[in-house]
Amino acid sequence: MKIIVKELGIKAKSPLAMVLLLSLNTLFANSIEPDLVIQRYQEKSLLMYLSFPQERDFKITLKDADRVLLWKENQLAAKHFSKKINLVNLPDGTYFLEIEDPQMITSCQISIKDNHLMVEEQKRTKRYKPVITQKEEKVVLNMFSPTPTDVEITILDREQHSVYQEVFKGEQRIERSFDFSKAPGGSYTFQTNVDGRLFTQRIDL
Repeated sequence: MKIIVKELGIKAKSPLAMVLLLSLNTLFANSIEPDLVIQRYQEKSLLMYLSFPQERDFKITLKDADRVLLWKENQLAAKHFSKKINLVNLPDGTYFLEIEDPQMITSCQISIKDNHLMVEEQKRTKRYKPVITQKEEKVVLNMFSPTPTDVEITILDREQHSVYQEVFKGEQRIERSFDFSKAPGGSYTFQTNVDGRLFTQRIDL
């Protein structure tokens, strides 16, 4: 673990109070994950069915092996979604179909070889987004990963200067409580890099 702190009065504590740990367990124990079915339809088409426990905003994207965006669709306040996705114009290669909602990202790997499409179910991954809550000058960051992962937490001030940085290696659960009571007022940006994927959230004091 590596910690770099610029002295601006920000205090970080871990572990959190037991009540916060129980809240985190409850959050991830609840059925927030979507029911997702992806099947090959004909040679180079997909049938996708998606169902959430409750209505929510989400987006669906298709990216190539270099994570270049090929297609995107946004849904607002939806609970169920189904679609046929035609990939007939795509060359052989590896592709990723991602479903992102406010709480998590599910990624499904798709391969096309010799003009034949395969859904790689065994390579489906899920990534929970960091949860940041604020109560006046106290900010709590919680993060959970199904598998050990590398995480870097950075806090930027309103001038985009780094005032706090902490690096974790091979962690599955991270809890941090930040006390901003002695820090200058203004806006701060939390950047959480999870295995190369950056999540940002701004707080105002």
